[in-house]
Amino acid sequence: AWLASSMASVYASSGSQISVPLHQHLGQLVVQGSRGHRDIQREKETVQCLNDNLSSIWRGKMQEHLEKTGPKVRGWRHYFKIIDLRAQIFASSVDNACIIVQIDNACLAAEDLRLKYEMELAMRQSVESDISGLQKVDDIDITWLQLDTEIEAVKGELVFMKKNHNEEENGL
Repeated sequence: AWLASSMASVYASSGSQISVPLHQHLGQLVVQGSRGHRDIQREKETVQCLNDNLSSIWRGKMQEHLEKTGPKVRGWRHYFKIIDLRAQIFASSVDNACIIVQIDNACLAAEDLRLKYEMELAMRQSVESDISGLQKVDDIDITWLQLDTEIEAVKGELVFMKKNHNEEENGL
């Protein structure tokens, strides 16, 4: 939620609030996700640059505030450390968001591969079924040829038997 805001606020010791506008493209870094190692590196460098700029702006605003309100007894160093820690937290949050996008992309790719595998499996089973059906047609063709051969042999026997029968009749 804090990535979507367009202002960052720092509270000074006097209770006054200092607001600094953030760069408009920070939210897009999280959304753009993984576009390869170079893009991630470029985004890291951009975020680091933006963090450095934001830190220097905050430091400048703090110095400005100090100059307006006068010197205080206590030092401001611990506030600068907090600002640096917040910049580091923000950079880590952006890195985490990029990793989450990469994980989501990997999950989507795995789901896509699963769907492709299931489709290929169904296609393979269909082709195997068709081949099995064609083998049955081949078996029918072979049986048909065997029957044709047997019919020809029986016809030959019938002709031979008729010839023998006619010879026996003539001989009697």
